[in-house]
Amino acid sequence: MKINAEKTKLYFDDTVCDKYFDFLEKRNIRSKSYIKALKDGDFGMLEENSILIEGEEYMVTYILGSSKESIYDLIRVNQFYDLDPKEGTAFAIILGDDFLFFMPNDEKVYFFCRDTEEAKEVAADYDSFLALIQFQGE
Repeated sequence: MKINAEKTKLYFDDTVCDKYFDFLEKRNIRSKSYIKALKDGDFGMLEENSILIEGEEYMVTYILGSSKESIYDLIRVNQFYDLDPKEGTAFAIILGDDFLFFMPNDEKVYFFCRDTEEAKEVAADYDSFLALIQFQGE
């Protein structure tokens, strides 16, 4: 995964405050790797990349974090999608408005297609998900 530092600086806050970690805890999100990534500032706009999900290629446009822009903000995106904590918590947006999410008390990463309203398992955990992302730049 390669984060575009310039674009990320424009749209995302440098750090994630405690309310985001409280939000994840209340929703029973247990991914230690994702929580560590947020703490380390590893979120924001991604460089050109692709990920294969059941043979289909998708672009992960950004990993949600803390932002004044609601479309990039972890809490506000989940409110916008009206995701009940039992349904999952979105943490990344795919080009075309689909998203990646965690289920409560589950380390696995899932993909949700908004057109078909289907969910599919993508990876066993956040680190495995990151390993699936292929940078398409030179």
